[in-house]
Amino acid sequence: MISARAAVAQAIELEPRDSRDHLRRLTQYQSTRIRIDLMQERARWAQAHARFRTELTDFKGQQLQLLGLLAAVVAFIATAGNIASQSTGVEGLRLMLVASGAIAVVFGTFSLVNNSRVTRVIAAVVIGCAMIGAGMFVPASWMS
Repeated sequence: MISARAAVAQAIELEPRDSRDHLRRLTQYQSTRIRIDLMQERARWAQAHARFRTELTDFKGQQLQLLGLLAAVVAFIATAGNIASQSTGVEGLRLMLVASGAIAVVFGTFSLVNNSRVTRVIAAVVIGCAMIGAGMFVPASWMS
């Protein structure tokens, strides 16, 4: 764009001033310069638009992750209340471990939708599976 603008400026300088159509050509050069300016401005606007669109997409993803976290907390509280009202002692502890592990696995994999880092998802799934395994396979005598 800079070279095009320089070429137009050079053409204006080299245009003979005593020709009959000098003003018409000068007007054409000026309109060409304006078109160049408009193209440059349009490209700048397109870059800004793309940047803002990317930021908006990132913001949506963050909001969805926060909504998922809130849903996980609500699910955990509801599950804990239900287990506490129906179970006692070691059985309740086992059910809480399995429920917590399941919630960690579900919401860990849910974060894949939001383009989260795979290492974070793997960590959530491994921890969740460990909790499920502890709740199912650890002997009751170890928990009391």
